[in-house]
Amino acid sequence: IPTNRPMVRADQSDLIYRTEVAKFAAVVDDIAEKHEKGQPILVGTTSVEKSEYLSQQLSKRGVQHEVLNAKQHDREA
Repeated sequence: IPTNRPMVRADQSDLIYRTEVAKFAAVVDDIAEKHEKGQPILVGTTSVEKSEYLSQQLSKRGVQHEVLNAKQHDREA
C-alpha cells in the first residue's frame, strides 16, 4: 500500500561489531552525542545486566540518565 505522504525516514546500513564491548562503546558514543544536543533518548536492552552495564558506561562518560529496569519497581509507578 503506497503512503499518502512522501517517505521522510532515512534508512541507515546495519553496523556490526566484533565484540559486545565495542558495540556498547558505540552506543554510549551515540547517546552522548545526542545528549549534548539536548535530544531525549529512550534505550532498550535485552536484560537487566546489560542495562546496568550501559548505565555504568554512561556514568563514566558523565551522561546524566535514568534507569528503569526490574530492579526499580518502586520508581516505575
